[in-house]
Amino acid sequence: MDKTTAVRDFIEGSVPELKRNPDRLRIFIRTGSVALRYSNDHHGYQYNYVLNIEVRDFGGHPDQVFLPLALWLRRYQPDLLLNHDRANRAISYQADFLDNKSVDLDITIDLTESVDVTPFEDGFKITHRDDALDNDAANVALKKIYDQDGKFIAGYPSMYFLTGVGGDHLLGTDGAALKEINLYE
Repeated sequence: MDKTTAVRDFIEGSVPELKRNPDRLRIFIRTGSVALRYSNDHHGYQYNYVLNIEVRDFGGHPDQVFLPLALWLRRYQPDLLLNHDRANRAISYQADFLDNKSVDLDITIDLTESVDVTPFEDGFKITHRDDALDNDAANVALKKIYDQDGKFIAGYPSMYFLTGVGGDHLLGTDGAALKEINLYE
């Protein structure tokens, strides 16, 4: 399954603390199924599984993990976000606040991966289908975020989050304290 590697790479590339401490990020599948249909001309199948992401002893704000996950879903599982009911449950989580400085996050996401299988010479050719939409805008990850003074503060592949005095988290979905959020620059 290719998405397990893709999500790990994206999170580690987006969250500096997890890049420095990759042992704090654990990704696994506890439950899944393979959907099969009988057909003379189609031998493909689809993985359906619950991806489990554990982030241990994380010293940042949970937004630093959830924003990259939301952006990753836009690229790797866009159909999940196009259905209102599924999008409302796209990411499930539990949080254990260990102290005032760290948190354990247990995150689950329902994912699918389609696999095309075609007869080829003495066997079969297996191709994992790219689930991205044809619309290029849906495939663009966060590129740049600027603060109120126009200073670059965050973006993929390395996201650095703006914090204020006392560790207040200033990056919000409403764009508070940010001059501009440009997702498609």
